[in-house]
Amino acid sequence: MARTCVVCATPTRKTCTGCLKTAYCSKKCQRADWRLHIVYCDDPGREVTAADDLAADIFANRVPELPTIQMYGMSKIKGIKDYNYLVAIYTDAFQFFSISPRTLNQERNTVSQRNWSWLREHASVFDRRGQMESLDGSAVVIQDVYQLLVWKHIGGSPFDTVADIVRAQKSWPLDKRACFEFVSVVISCGGPNVYLAESWQRFGYCVSKDEEDPLPRRLYHELIERCTFDEFYDAYRSCSLIALMDAKGLRSIRKELPREFKIILSQSAHHVATVWGLKALVLSDYYVEPIPCVSISYGFSNCQGSEESKRLRQFYARLFQEYDVEPLKLERASNNDRIYEYIIKLPKVIFSNTEKRFFKRVMKRNNLVFSGFPGMMDMPSPFAQQGY
Repeated sequence: MARTCVVCATPTRKTCTGCLKTAYCSKKCQRADWRLHIVYCDDPGREVTAADDLAADIFANRVPELPTIQMYGMSKIKGIKDYNYLVAIYTDAFQFFSISPRTLNQERNTVSQRNWSWLREHASVFDRRGQMESLDGSAVVIQDVYQLLVWKHIGGSPFDTVADIVRAQKSWPLDKRACFEFVSVVISCGGPNVYLAESWQRFGYCVSKDEEDPLPRRLYHELIERCTFDEFYDAYRSCSLIALMDAKGLRSIRKELPREFKIILSQSAHHVATVWGLKALVLSDYYVEPIPCVSISYGFSNCQGSEESKRLRQFYARLFQEYDVEPLKLERASNNDRIYEYIIKLPKVIFSNTEKRFFKRVMKRNNLVFSGFPGMMDMPSPFAQQGY
């Protein structure tokens, strides 16, 4: 079946011979698109380097990934103005001097004469030692660099500082600030992990069995590339992120995620099921006391001392990691006060008699505790009180 060339839209049956996916009508068009395509091609014919990533990001007007930022000096710049200078230097290198990414990978100090004066004043950005250290005590940390880049991405002034961003956001609703922080995390590292528990739950990353699952990372990265920040924020507050994803051509990727993903994003971000709070609690490496609605719903309030609480926590961790429990069924069992009865029927769960007595005793909703917390029965989210 004929497709259209990604460069000139001419109908063609030809594709890249490396990946057999991307359509080109001629070698000329393929060469024109090569700097962008090489980083995605399944078999580009040579090793893809950080310089290739840098070139692709520059020509696609994307924010580079963290390894590229560290490799090419962007982690030590002072602000968005200097970032723009540095991008201009690399653009000159690729565009005006026809320096290939392979050459740049070997000689990272090739620049245009037009920007030489700036480079002489900022030569230390190419020093790979101490990438995370400050430059004369005034360089921003990488997190601030990403905030500045995201601020520019959503239409903020390229001359604003982090302090300007903080001042501007003081008038924003909490949900809008949450969206900005989430977009910053997606751009910087692909998305939140379990230690950023609220974002991890609110935006559906919690549904993945593997914390390194690339699907939600890819989905949100593509969405942020294809929509404006206002579109993203409006969809978030109206519980219509699923519709936005589909409207931006991401339905096929979205449908690869578990069905719980759609359920979470179709509900208010302030009413996340308590089971996701339980999952965040037990999968984190450090110990924190469970907040009341998780403690009461999943038996921690019935434990007699820290050892029993630790034992229950470790079992729930195995439940999510090894036993392939269905989280929403576990939530339903908790709501019906039948957690133990649900778990004992799971095929992989085998208890000794001692374990049976312990888990049968603690895996109950503590309604006596509920009665001491007015409104607790209606508390939907274990992290609703934390805010941003």
